[in-house]
Order: sequence, then C-alpha cells, then structure tokens
Amino acid sequence: MTNQNSADIIAKFDQVYPVYSDFANVTENLLKGILQLKDINVHSITSRLKSRESLKRKVNREDDKYTKLEDITDLAGIRIIYSSLDTNKSYFFHLRFFIHLFPILYKFI
Repeated sequence: MTNQNSADIIAKFDQVYPVYSDFANVTENLLKGILQLKDINVHSITSRLKSRESLKRKVNREDDKYTKLEDITDLAGIRIIYSSLDTNKSYFFHLRFFIHLFPILYKFI
C-alpha cells in the first residue's frame, strides 16, 4: 500500500471514530436489553473498536488489500459469549459480528 493510501485511511478513521464508538455502545446496550427482555442469559456482551495502532498495522501490510477505509470490515464489533450447562459439560459459544457502517455513514458525512 502506498503511504498516501495508508494516511488517507487513518485520517478517515480519525474522522469517523466517534460515530463508530457511539454506535458500538448503543448496539451493545440494545442487545443487552433485548436478551434481558427475552430472558436469555449470556456470560457477557462487549463492544470494541479497532485501535488506531492496530489499524495502522493492518493497512501497512504488504498485501495491498485495503485501499480505502470502506474495505475494512472490523472497525467495530460486538462479542456475545453464551454459556450453556448440559450434563456436566460447559459449552461456550462465541458470536462475534462486526458493525459495518459505511453504507449508512456516507449518507451523513
């Protein structure tokens, strides 16, 4: 990747970071509320945003896979860990999905 592409991606990330942060928090709280209303007990629900340093490492890899911020689909994510006990066995299911906002964001930015 060229240094300019990398710099453009980081600059755009800095611009949209607050929106991703708010959206991840709202989504996490919404999922917690829905699961609580449905009386579904989960071990944990957490949201996270990709750090700026992690994004820099990702876009500076040699594979030139990312030419714009919209190419990166793991900028924000929610992890739900659900535990079920069944005949003395514990199963942990990890559901992870990433919040991909660009189709929405570009209507407003």
